[in-house]
Amino acid sequence: MRIESTIVETDPRIPATWRVLSVLLKDEPLSQADLRERTGLSHPVIVQRVAQLRRAGLIAMGQPTSGKPGRPRTPMSFNWEFRRLLAVEVQRTGITAQASNLHGEALGDARVTPITSWTLAAVRKALETAIRAALAETGAPWAGVAVLVPGTVAVDGRTLVECAGLTGAANVPLGQDLSAAFGLPVVLFADGATLACAAWNARAADTQTVLAITLRHPERIGLGLIIEGQLIRSAGSAPGGIAHIAIPNTGSLGTLLADAAQRPAAMRALAEALAPLAVALQPNELIIQGDSAWSDADGDTLHTALLAACGTGCAVRVEMRSSRAEESLDGGLTLLSRHLLDLRTGLLAGWARTAVPEPEPVGAF
Repeated sequence: MRIESTIVETDPRIPATWRVLSVLLKDEPLSQADLRERTGLSHPVIVQRVAQLRRAGLIAMGQPTSGKPGRPRTPMSFNWEFRRLLAVEVQRTGITAQASNLHGEALGDARVTPITSWTLAAVRKALETAIRAALAETGAPWAGVAVLVPGTVAVDGRTLVECAGLTGAANVPLGQDLSAAFGLPVVLFADGATLACAAWNARAADTQTVLAITLRHPERIGLGLIIEGQLIRSAGSAPGGIAHIAIPNTGSLGTLLADAAQRPAAMRALAEALAPLAVALQPNELIIQGDSAWSDADGDTLHTALLAACGTGCAVRVEMRSSRAEESLDGGLTLLSRHLLDLRTGLLAGWARTAVPEPEPVGAF
């Protein structure tokens, strides 16, 4: 998982504990000397903060290695096993649940809980059953839950604005309800957003913008956008918002996709809708994930139509693939981890504060 620092480690206005954690979150074992160099903090402050964070369980110590005479080097890193994450993906066929550590590395196998019918009540019941069963597993304490939905999620990450073909799923505070039921942070993510994050996470460090489309739910064409490591969320249910894409002047794209004879027309319609986005955003990568009927012919038609629609104004790299369910879970876990580990707004801020007996003044050395 790629970690984007939320602070400048050497900024003297940032509390010392935050600066130490920001360096360690980059997932490279470091010694106390390394921390002094990268944070600009003094040796006594480093020793104090490391001891406090170790007591809180946020730092894992490695085996001492030889260094200067009489000074063995003891590497330390952020303790990714400190808490566990859970991602649950909503599909018509059921709810898939996957646990991971804070780094998004899977713990055990994914589990599927069936959905009796595609109604809000049935989805809620399956979600609660899947989450309850996962949380009952023994291990490190749980940090939060990501719920991946085939629809539009409000910018608050807690409200389901609309869900593909799910009657009555409009402006439902699903994240808030689940959080109250289980006593954990619950964040909702659209399936297109999690695909974009999974793609961005796997790309080289210089990839700054990823635009992703998922066709796994014909009633709702998922759209996800990552810019400079940040997920761009929908502000509501208006057509064209992130996690929703409207196809102009072609009727229902879902109907076209469901009809094998109309698949070429559906691919061309999708290309026409994507072209302005690709030209305007100039993403490094455009990832298009097909549905269960995806074929090489679909990919060829879409690619040709997209290049024709973009003309010379688009040099985006396009990757097309069949549906990969595990990618949504991977992307959801990554987004949840980054949400919780944000030193400014996430739970990590609270975890770190509990490690420090007294409030730290700004610029503490």
